[in-house]
Amino acid sequence: MTLILNYLVLAGFTFGLITALYIGLKTIKLI
Repeated sequence: MTLILNYLVLAGFTFGLITALYIGLKTIKLI
């Protein structure tokens, strides 16, 4: 169970990082 939980946390962190980068690029293009 711990391995699955770690995988979910890692996947969520990676998704959040990609989303943050995407939003950052969008904001830079708007300025």
